[in-house]
Amino acid sequence: MFNKNLTCLQKGIYLLSRREYSQIELHKKLLTYGYSLEEVKTTIEKLKEKNWQNDERFAHYIARKNINKGKIKLMQSLKEHALSEDNIKTAKDILEQNGTEYERALSAWERKFDNKALINKDNKILDKQEIFKQAQKYQQKQIRFLVTQGFSFEIAIKVIKNTNKKYLEEE
Repeated sequence: MFNKNLTCLQKGIYLLSRREYSQIELHKKLLTYGYSLEEVKTTIEKLKEKNWQNDERFAHYIARKNINKGKIKLMQSLKEHALSEDNIKTAKDILEQNGTEYERALSAWERKFDNKALINKDNKILDKQEIFKQAQKYQQKQIRFLVTQGFSFEIAIKVIKNTNKKYLEEE
């Protein structure tokens, strides 16, 4: 069980043993536990000296966490943590190594929608041909999904158009 009488340094080490934290995130987290501002600053400096807290490593963590998401989602996450330009560039590079924005969007679409039958209110299973008869509503759902995953509207439209062409050619 967690001991509530830990020093600020011990608490920082405990938190970092669970997952990576940005300097700002760790600062806010330690303040919520009632440690003084001076204690928190000193603790973070000690943690950085020993390389237990590292914003570059945190940027890698965020990039890996958002590897199947769009660039918009990644940038939003990075801005929340006020990382340096170098760390942001590193995270972008990691994301781009996993394919283009279009390829990641297509992959996300395939995981969510490819080869899935829809069931309507009458519990009637709809095949792909019937799905495309209801295309407008279904496409809007797909676009909303891709946009919430951090892909641009233009990329989402491109994925939907290309996947529709692919399925219509198959049938």
